[in-house]
Amino acid sequence: MLVKAGQNDVRVLVDLRFNAPSSGSTVVTTPSLTVDAQTNGNPGNNGTQTTTGTPVTIALVSGAGNSLVKTFAKNKEPVATSAVLPQHSEFKMPNALLGGHYGVETAVQETTGTPLCAKCPLYVTVLDIPDSLVANSPFSAANPFTFTVTLLPIGEPKGYSPTGLYHDGVLVPMCSASPLSATTHICLTGFQVSKKNGIVATGEADQNGRIGFG
Repeated sequence: MLVKAGQNDVRVLVDLRFNAPSSGSTVVTTPSLTVDAQTNGNPGNNGTQTTTGTPVTIALVSGAGNSLVKTFAKNKEPVATSAVLPQHSEFKMPNALLGGHYGVETAVQETTGTPLCAKCPLYVTVLDIPDSLVANSPFSAANPFTFTVTLLPIGEPKGYSPTGLYHDGVLVPMCSASPLSATTHICLTGFQVSKKNGIVATGEADQNGRIGFG
């Protein structure tokens, strides 16, 4: 940055994005700004000066067995929970984020909740992308994120017969029958059931929510 003489008030906004380390509970960022005069002025007015700011500590969020993932996801990036969990998922950002978004705050948690039926699974995937619910959303029907939600055989209750994937308690339609629109915010591109791999649902969406099998 080149600052001309007389410009005494310069404000710089910097967004930091980092990969969390495999150990530890916090990351500390210490800002440092160096001003280097490019022209000679009055005696004492030229030279280099460095100012160090107040360190900022960020707490790292983790979940047992990678059941909770929080990140700042950019375009094309996947956000996935551990594949060994009874129910696990992956959400992939679109090739571009609308509205000039550099990235989106994203959290995915695999947890348990009230089953949708007497013999339905306990497991629920909670996707939280706050920006997906605002007017200037980075997603749209024509620019959705994609997902894969898998329920392993060990997560299926005895006697369970799947009826589909549910989003906030509502059955998710197939994209071929009900594509994304102003009233449809999630749909399925595939739904496979097997004894070996369990149940695998794939699809696309432009809003977050609670996802589970019923």
